[in-house]
Amino acid sequence: MQPLTASTIFLALLLAACGDSDAPSDSGGPDASDSGSADASDSGSTGFDGAFIEDTCGPADGSAVSITLYDSLTAACAADSTARTLVITVWGGTTFPIPPGTTVTSTAVDGGLGNGSATLCLGGTAPCLTSADFTVTFDEYVQDDSAAGSYSITFAGDRVESGTFDAPWCGGDALCG
Repeated sequence: MQPLTASTIFLALLLAACGDSDAPSDSGGPDASDSGSADASDSGSTGFDGAFIEDTCGPADGSAVSITLYDSLTAACAADSTARTLVITVWGGTTFPIPPGTTVTSTAVDGGLGNGSATLCLGGTAPCLTSADFTVTFDEYVQDDSAAGSYSITFAGDRVESGTFDAPWCGGDALCG
């Protein structure tokens, strides 16, 4: 499997943020004061500047959520594709809305994906890394408002990204199915 590029991830995020609802939404949008952090065992990563969460669709066109941790935004709810970004998408292993206290574990399965995926883009022209091996715990989850919790993701070469997130909700409902 070839690694995804930052431009591919940016395009996916842009399409997901195009708005799936005719109703106006004031999500409160993220700003640089939102917290999110990561600790990369081999990169010296010290954390992300912020985070947001949004509804999206899974690979079978079912319900899913994406948590985006970012170093820079180009607009509210739009991570800068030229900066470091981590996107964790959960589409299985739980019900939606996700009950607070839920831990979702995903592992790559033979011939398919687990309960989600994670993509780490280091910024610039570096290729993005993908993984289906992660654990995300949702300590708090209020649909259409915010979510908070922790994550640990293992990428190829035993690179581990782990930390916490406190993410306001962005955008409207995704139209899946």
